[in-house]
Amino acid sequence: MNKQTSETHGDEDESGPASGNKDENLVFEQDKLWYFRNSEGDQIGPFRYAQEAQSNLDLVLQSIQDSLKVDLDKKQR
Repeated sequence: MNKQTSETHGDEDESGPASGNKDENLVFEQDKLWYFRNSEGDQIGPFRYAQEAQSNLDLVLQSIQDSLKVDLDKKQR
């Protein structure tokens, strides 16, 4: 998984996978490869398939949620 700096291109196709996932607008196609953006706007990818980009995004989001849960549990002790 490569992190690339974000640049806006007027010709990029930002259609995501048709999964109905609320994060689908974070996954987009550019030059026949798939990417997603992190919270800083950095472009993460490329991935060969939309589902591959989506599953990697899901892993990143799950990792963040797990970290937040651990932090919350520590504060409640």
